[in-house]
Amino acid sequence: MENGELTSKIEELILEHPEKCGCLHSFCRKTPPLNLDIFGIITDGYKFEIVILEVKLRENVGLAESSQLLGYTIVSDAKYGLLINIDSGVSRRLTGILTSEMDVSKIVQKKPMARYSSNYLVLCNETL
Repeated sequence: MENGELTSKIEELILEHPEKCGCLHSFCRKTPPLNLDIFGIITDGYKFEIVILEVKLRENVGLAESSQLLGYTIVSDAKYGLLINIDSGVSRRLTGILTSEMDVSKIVQKKPMARYSSNYLVLCNETL
């Protein structure tokens, strides 16, 4: 797992592990700079998946934070994104949307270059 600007950190990984991360070259060329809290790369040297973690420390995360993660997931073509609010909760509005609209966290990209659909999840640690 890494943090920071996505493409520059991936380029560092390619230099450190060319045999395992060489498949990421084209991704770095087509992806704009994104400053992420944490991301992970899963690869077998031929194909890869990106996981984005957006970590917050707020009283409640809401639509703004969820939309930020959604944007990162779409722009990076990441398959998974997690919104984590440490020691706090989720706004009532976002909770209502996530529980009443089951497909709201599933992203199906219509652009020709999309590799797959994405999913994102909101996690929180409710204090009792």
